[in-house]
Amino acid sequence: MISVKVLMVCVLSGGLFGFQLLLADGIPMQCTESPSTMDLKEVMDICNASFSIPMEYLTEFNTTGVLPDEVDKTGMCYIRCAFEKLGLIKDWKIDKPLLQKTMWPATGDSVEVCEKEGKSEPNACVRTYAIAKCLMIRAIVDARDKQVV
Repeated sequence: MISVKVLMVCVLSGGLFGFQLLLADGIPMQCTESPSTMDLKEVMDICNASFSIPMEYLTEFNTTGVLPDEVDKTGMCYIRCAFEKLGLIKDWKIDKPLLQKTMWPATGDSVEVCEKEGKSEPNACVRTYAIAKCLMIRAIVDARDKQVV
């Protein structure tokens, strides 16, 4: 068994679309299932066209659950774009089965708790980021010290 050191969300890994988990020994483990019928490269191109951010921002988000710049909304809008285009969120509701296929481990009450994040936020990018941040942080915490068979 291998202990997970760094959790990477399949959908959001390696520049938002790398589809990999990094295991404790640093060896990437590829995710096998596409999160939606929309081509990931297409989503990346669409989102990058409007909301281009440095790769380091996504790496930081994947390892900590937080974007390094929470003042500039570009990264938040990129995450909103990706979540919406991939079908992970619609009308502030998370597609739980799809999320569980793409974000490991989305466990317990994470979906219900995180859907409520940013509820009073009028900016759609900030609200989606609050939801994604909550999901990511909870996934990182849930994965800590868990074993992968």
